[in-house]
Amino acid sequence: VHRPGYQTWKRTLRIGVGHDETLEYSLVPLPVVRSELLAVSHKKAITDMAWSPTKPLLMSASEDATVRIWGDSGRSLIELKKHGSSVSGGAWSSDGQRLFSVAEDSKLNAWTQEGSHVSEWGLMTPLTSVAASSRGMIASGGQDGTIVFWSDKGNIVAREHHNEAIRRLAWSRDGSVLASFSEDGVVRLWSDTPRLVAQRQVRLAGLVLLKWHPTGSFVLVAGNGNVLQVSLDGEVSELFATSAKATAAALTDDGSLIAIAQEGGQVRVYSLSGEELWSVAPPVAGCKVTGLAWHKTSLLAIGLGDGKLAFARASLFGR
Repeated sequence: VHRPGYQTWKRTLRIGVGHDETLEYSLVPLPVVRSELLAVSHKKAITDMAWSPTKPLLMSASEDATVRIWGDSGRSLIELKKHGSSVSGGAWSSDGQRLFSVAEDSKLNAWTQEGSHVSEWGLMTPLTSVAASSRGMIASGGQDGTIVFWSDKGNIVAREHHNEAIRRLAWSRDGSVLASFSEDGVVRLWSDTPRLVAQRQVRLAGLVLLKWHPTGSFVLVAGNGNVLQVSLDGEVSELFATSAKATAAALTDDGSLIAIAQEGGQVRVYSLSGEELWSVAPPVAGCKVTGLAWHKTSLLAIGLGDGKLAFARASLFGR
């Protein structure tokens, strides 16, 4: 017995001399958190968000060609303007000192955490994703399926390829393996040399999350709401399935919670075993959630298709 938004309680009752057993189910509503809309917003849809690994600073990228940095109070601290078209992704360095952004203008920009522009690296294809490793290497993914491995000085170390557009990139925590996912559903794992380590065809109806888990595997969330785990050998297993299409997802750094946004703007929070724990009411009724990002396990940033941001604080019901 399962219904989204409810927790199922089960009791075994013994009736009569024959000790007949029956199961009694009850559905208890789960906590619903109200989110807080931030006063400042982007002018167009938010495309990506990420918290700094060292400070309570949130990066948001947008179709309005800007990147913003926010404090955990919800105040907009810095607006970064250098790209000439929609910013498709952003990533912090492991020490939080650098921020990297990529856009449809084929540029990769590097910034300090204070917002100073450091450098601009150009390619010949619109860029779709960026990831920075703990070993100082940066990877960018392109619309033409190319992955470029960069040194922290902006030198191209190597180029690798998928057959179709790159949709997601993510480095393992130790920086030794890069996971890449392309439009045709292929997952590839690369060493930092780089060398192809493993490859799998994963039949997914879109992809809204690719993130490494502390155990060394990584987690995928498909557009149909299914949550998958992929090992370093490329073996794929399903963790659980949800009942609605997903538009965005985020995994906490400790791997304990996963938030999944559904069509209509509802955000549901699960354990990795699939138990639903709480939900967030839609920040703006009917507005698509286009990005999610956890700060620890208590603050969830929510990016919307109209450019607005909202914060949901799990502490509102004592978490």
